[in-house]
Amino acid sequence: MAQQNSSEEVDLGYLFRSIGGFFKKIAKLLFLIIGFFRKYAVITIALIIIGFGVGFYLDSISKPIFNNELIVIPNFESTDYLYSEAEMLNMKREANDSIFLKTLFKDDYKDFIKIEIEPIIDVYGFTAEKKDNIETLKILYNDKDPEEFLKDKTISKYYKYHQIHITFKGYNSESLSNDLLEYFNNNEHFLLYQKVGLKDTEIQIAQNEKMISQIDSVMKAVSENTEKSQAQSVYISTQSDLYQMINTKQALLNNRLKLQTKYIDQNEIIKLVSGNYNLEEQGISALPNKIKTPIYLLLFFSFFSFLIYLYKKLKEISKED
Repeated sequence: MAQQNSSEEVDLGYLFRSIGGFFKKIAKLLFLIIGFFRKYAVITIALIIIGFGVGFYLDSISKPIFNNELIVIPNFESTDYLYSEAEMLNMKREANDSIFLKTLFKDDYKDFIKIEIEPIIDVYGFTAEKKDNIETLKILYNDKDPEEFLKDKTISKYYKYHQIHITFKGYNSESLSNDLLEYFNNNEHFLLYQKVGLKDTEIQIAQNEKMISQIDSVMKAVSENTEKSQAQSVYISTQSDLYQMINTKQALLNNRLKLQTKYIDQNEIIKLVSGNYNLEEQGISALPNKIKTPIYLLLFFSFFSFLIYLYKKLKEISKED
């Protein structure tokens, strides 16, 4: 027992010495950094003043950068179209294709920075839409990583909702985001799809209402003739027929809700659900230039000084041979 206590004391002693040694190294490093800037105090102060001045000027002529988060529904199988258009826009921005970008954003075309789209993963909604979708998932899954599989374009394009991240410069970002949505919704091919799709949905809603009305008429006639079973003009043979009729009506009512919401969604090819605009960037990039520029200058000066110090040390080592 005494030997075990002695061993624990040795281990704890070693641990405390290690921790103490670590903090000593940190303190020594901080002392060296402070000593370095004290040695070059004049240069350090000059760099801070110059950096602040340059940064202040940059802040006065530059526009703030904002993010815009949109949630949309791509209708009429337009998901692939939406993603490819976003990729094309980024390529146009990188190529500085001012002629094309001006057609979208007019004089503010330089304010467009980038656009990114990602699906809002909703496996339940995907599988609940059609029973066949469950079998589709089983076939495509094939022992893949679940997280990567659910984000894969093969599956993600079937999710109802997608999130668009658009980055602009300036306070006009909401208007520019709306211009971009307008561009997405002016595709001639999908406008034709929309025309046919809306008409078809209207017909389905009308037929659905007609069937509900017919079932109501039958059930009303049965109710009115319950006491006149011999002369009953509408006859239900068994209790199960009545239950089946009630279940059918409930299914029709559920379908009516789906058709009505579908009709609302289809009023645009890329339907805007919600939008959050002018969201400020977070992190170091969000700091004003009058703060970032002095920091960058000091880091560059420190790095350059370290390279010189390293060169001198290597030169001394080479002379020793």
